[in-house]
Amino acid sequence: MNKKNILQFSLLLCYFLSFVGAFQKIMHSQFSDLFFIIAFIFAVTFIFTAIMEIKQSIRITKDEKTMWTIGLIFMWGIVGIIYLFSARKRIV
Repeated sequence: MNKKNILQFSLLLCYFLSFVGAFQKIMHSQFSDLFFIIAFIFAVTFIFTAIMEIKQSIRITKDEKTMWTIGLIFMWGIVGIIYLFSARKRIV
């Protein structure tokens, strides 16, 4: 599995499991916390893989690397989509 597939898979699975966990929580179902825990693991996987990819890039400046890193840490949901579907082509 290459990095792009890991990034796409982990981000989409994280969003899906978060949605299912929220729905289960609203319905007061058992095991809803498990969905959130698994989604969190996939989110951390996405963030770690994306940051490592950004740090290894030679196509962008140090300031831009810092910007992407801070964005992924604090606003990973929105910045992750922007990175994955538009900026990744330029960075990698």
